[in-house]
Amino acid sequence: MDRIVLDFDGVLHDYSMGWNEGKIEGEPIEGSVEAFFELMKTYEVVVCTARTNLDDVANWMMKHFKFTERLGYEYVPIITNIKYPAHFYIDDRGIRFGDWDYTLKLIKSLEDK
Repeated sequence: MDRIVLDFDGVLHDYSMGWNEGKIEGEPIEGSVEAFFELMKTYEVVVCTARTNLDDVANWMMKHFKFTERLGYEYVPIITNIKYPAHFYIDDRGIRFGDWDYTLKLIKSLEDK
């Protein structure tokens, strides 16, 4: 089964409170719960975060995604701060690399906004 990696803040968690001393107080991004379960049908879904307390991320996800209720069994997603090999990465701050000319122009155009 192919793997897909989802960034936590800004992709699953709305990050509306910013870093806030590491507290996770936001809500799920609209559609993220449904998308997560849809992706689980085809991919091994991994959640990646720069946060150091992975238990906090897991607890937030268990609360908001209600895995046991939706799946009928206890499920804990893979949550890591290590970049796993994957077929796709979904990140709100990602830039798709093609070549350096294209990438540097894209960065410059985004900096101006």
